[in-house]
Amino acid sequence: MDKIAAVITEEFGCLIKLYHRKDDNTIRYVLTSKKVVGFFKELGLPVGEKGNKLGIPGAIMKDDKLVLACVRGIFNTDGSIYRRYSKRYSGHARVYRNYAVIQFKMVNHKVIRRIKCVLEKYCIKVNNITKVLNCSVIRITDQTSIKKFISLIGFTHPYHEKRYLDIVGMIPTRNLD
Repeated sequence: MDKIAAVITEEFGCLIKLYHRKDDNTIRYVLTSKKVVGFFKELGLPVGEKGNKLGIPGAIMKDDKLVLACVRGIFNTDGSIYRRYSKRYSGHARVYRNYAVIQFKMVNHKVIRRIKCVLEKYCIKVNNITKVLNCSVIRITDQTSIKKFISLIGFTHPYHEKRYLDIVGMIPTRNLD
């Protein structure tokens, strides 16, 4: 059984079904439990259609350890890291060697604003929120702030760490594959 499913079963005493979606390599958790729904409602998560109503609950925002873990989790699903580039302007390079960009992109503007506030609280410089199609986007382009993001929040998925090390031209100190 998956570790997350085991924790849910142990904490709430309910069974959970796991479905592996091969088309996008994800796992879907399905559980029907009033106890679990009640727990998430107490945290402030809405039930039913979420739309732009879903945010980071106040209980998480008040706890430094939880809010940093929450930002890390959101980065895993809605974040990316890539090599910095620019459009061709006279005197500008097309691609900046060894410069990374960390980006959060999602439809939920409320969550993007909260992430921006959290990052700024920890003195991580974040660019202004921009709109790309129907999504809100924030980027960290300051390399010192990117290093601070990595040391404070970090990556859960080794892909992001390997990608960062590839961009900045560093050799990994451990096997990340």
